[in-house]
Amino acid sequence: MSTICAGYLQDRSSPSAIVDPSIMNLRISANLETVGEPPVARAQRWIQGRSFGSEQPLIDLSQAVPGYPPARELQDHLRELVGLDATSRYASSLGLIETRDAIDRHMTTAFAMPSAIGIDRVMVTAGCNQAFCLAIGALCAPGDEVLVPTPFYFNHDMWLRANGISTVEVVVDA
Repeated sequence: MSTICAGYLQDRSSPSAIVDPSIMNLRISANLETVGEPPVARAQRWIQGRSFGSEQPLIDLSQAVPGYPPARELQDHLRELVGLDATSRYASSLGLIETRDAIDRHMTTAFAMPSAIGIDRVMVTAGCNQAFCLAIGALCAPGDEVLVPTPFYFNHDMWLRANGISTVEVVVDA
């Protein structure tokens, strides 16, 4: 049994034996070869070496991993949270019960639903992208097709391709 870690292959039967994978024939999924470079990296290259004055500042709308640290206030707040016992435990895979209950109550009120969804039917994810990936994983298999309205979030297309699922673009008129 082997493990790939930090770009090297480690044989579990001999933990001290580390092998450079470039000398081995490791197979990468052919699906991954269909996935192009994310446009975020390309957009970052457009602004490299340029400066933006205060009269026309660059407004960074980066998602997920911007190229700078979070605000000092957020860093300080997170430092406090890390020290709490409650933040060092696994949560339910569906999310915290209190959060799921609040979502259930909000959805019932905001959409004037006659009855609650029920917290057993609410799942909290780390964002809409994770929710998309989980939904696709539950509903689709390699070889399936998914309709995607244009324009669409690039990561959805990448996720579908990486999982052997074809996209069928649907042009949406605004």
